[in-house]
Amino acid sequence: MRIEPSEAQKPVLDCIRDYWDVHQFAPSVRDIADTLGHSTSTIHYHLDRLEAKGLIERDSNVARSIRLSQGERPTYDTSTDHTSAARPDSLPIPCPAAQPAGTPDPSSRSVPAAAAN
Repeated sequence: MRIEPSEAQKPVLDCIRDYWDVHQFAPSVRDIADTLGHSTSTIHYHLDRLEAKGLIERDSNVARSIRLSQGERPTYDTSTDHTSAARPDSLPIPCPAAQPAGTPDPSSRSVPAAAAN
């Protein structure tokens, strides 16, 4: 049996889901409060209830640790988008062009012919 959020909790859950979609990381309590026009204490109350229902997970000692529970996570189609992670609780991380690590090797530098003489 699936546990549903209350009518007051649905906007909080939707806000968390939407924030993840846009920013690719969890919202802070202040982000949710500002978005919904509520106090942070009201948001804390709703987050406590959502966590008790098993709809979200969070670590009280870590900032921005709100995670949607398995049934609340959006699904990603990994068959066409190879940047999407295979795990549903993972998000793709953009990777810039490959850059060699460390200091440049001076022997690999090209030296203009005029400077070599």
